[in-house]
Amino acid sequence: MSTFSALPPELYSAIFEHVPLSHIRLTILSLTRALPWALIPQERLFRDVSLGHSDQVVQFYRRLRNGVDSAGRFVRSFAVKDWNIDAELIISIVPMLLNVEHFSLYIGPRNFTPEHLEELFKDCITSLQHVSLRFRPYVKTATYLQFLKGAYFDSTLEALSRWSNTRLHSISIIQDPLDTDTGGVQAFAQPIVFFRFEPAFATLSSCSLASNSRALRVRIPHRSVVRALSSRNAFPRLEFLDLSTCSVLEGELEMILVRLWKVKHIVLDGCRVLRSEGDWNAFGKRLALIGVTRAKEREKQLKEYLERESMAALQLPEETTNIPIKKAKRGRRGLASATISLREPSTTSPARPNGIRRPQIPKIRILPQCPTTLSLAMSTFIPSRQAEVLKEFEQGWFEGLVQMTANRSRLRQSFRNGVVRVVQFSREGVSPFEEGMVGLEDVESEDVFDKLEDETSRVPLLCLASSSGAGGEHAAECPHHAAQEFWGDCDLPS
Repeated sequence: MSTFSALPPELYSAIFEHVPLSHIRLTILSLTRALPWALIPQERLFRDVSLGHSDQVVQFYRRLRNGVDSAGRFVRSFAVKDWNIDAELIISIVPMLLNVEHFSLYIGPRNFTPEHLEELFKDCITSLQHVSLRFRPYVKTATYLQFLKGAYFDSTLEALSRWSNTRLHSISIIQDPLDTDTGGVQAFAQPIVFFRFEPAFATLSSCSLASNSRALRVRIPHRSVVRALSSRNAFPRLEFLDLSTCSVLEGELEMILVRLWKVKHIVLDGCRVLRSEGDWNAFGKRLALIGVTRAKEREKQLKEYLERESMAALQLPEETTNIPIKKAKRGRRGLASATISLREPSTTSPARPNGIRRPQIPKIRILPQCPTTLSLAMSTFIPSRQAEVLKEFEQGWFEGLVQMTANRSRLRQSFRNGVVRVVQFSREGVSPFEEGMVGLEDVESEDVFDKLEDETSRVPLLCLASSSGAGGEHAAECPHHAAQEFWGDCDLPS
């Protein structure tokens, strides 16, 4: 025992690395009592702090306030998992956590007000990498105080959008759905968390804070997020997206994924993406063709940009840019129509009314990207024919890939013949919907076409089970498991 008590602190730390997280606190406390003179480091006591009771908050605050062992600088993960903890104490504790990386907070009906969260997030927490806010505002007896004073948390999103922190990798904003199973349906209106959620969330989506985020979890029951997430600058690096319980209607998922071009894992539990049991074949096909849809939309945007630039270069009056051009009608030509012309071919564009010639717009085509989706969870409908659903989804996916491959084959031939200029989305992380040619680069060789074709063989894993375990078991590569990497608080079945 004397030999063990004489170990250097580094060896104790190495031993603690092999102790399960659930036992680490008790292990360290037991050793410090058994070996009071040993140089046992206590950093691990404060690395992961989870407070679930008011007494724990008070004790932890006093420990930090004393400042004897500088415990605040050891904290990496700080979680408050109680709906009634004093907000003022939390506001006093957080500034003393100098190196906190993971912050999780429960906001109940009485402990936190919007003013508290504004104060908490007034200054940027530069060390923070993960933030999770969970709201449960519901009350058992009618109270209209929140309604009367406008106690909405829109300002919380606005406060976060003012941060310049680029280390924040994941953002989680959850409003628990009203549980009507416990206590029945309430006969009065419940407090509202966000009053003007869409504009507040749109501000957060396009701020500098979101530019480096890789994971986003937004669960606001029956609220729309499509407009914010389909904007040009929304979350350009996002790889994991959880929109469970939000209002994501049929067709809106494609609108979101057209913009969020790096998303690999998607969770849509409780979203009515498909009507009734839905057409899973068509859904799989649309999902596989996201890259084609993105390319077509970007081509249209690029063409409009080039037309504007050409008009500006010619210094044309603005009203002349909207002069309609009469198109030739399709169908059989009359007998008097000439099929040949003895005129010299014109080297300029045809003249528009008032002698103005339409500028030549270079023809540019964009090579569609292969779909990036690796896994998708949808537990809204749990049909008895799960095997059939998975088969329909897979068939639709491959039908979409066949169509996309044909599209790329035509572009390969055009590139080989030099008919059009073929470009592709750059891989530098910029948004593919920037102005002009930003985010696009020329295809230099046919090797690009071969590389893309090698990436199309895998079908995304479709999970029909919910995070609570209803609807079946979860596969190893299920997006519910992928969420553990960012938050580690998903309620997966044991």
